[in-house]
Amino acid sequence: MKLLHLSSLSELRKMNGRMYETGGLLFFRFFFLAMRMWIILTCIHGFLYLLKLTIRFIRL
Repeated sequence: MKLLHLSSLSELRKMNGRMYETGGLLFFRFFFLAMRMWIILTCIHGFLYLLKLTIRFIRL
């Protein structure tokens, strides 16, 4: 009974290790994707802000 418990624990640890590895890879991929999206969004936001400013200056 104890041996079976220990073997199942070791198996669980192996599974957890694999899960953490894949989870880490997914997290990093998601993080880089989010960073790219954030940079693109900030660029668009800045561009729109400059556009608004130019429109205001033209109206003045």
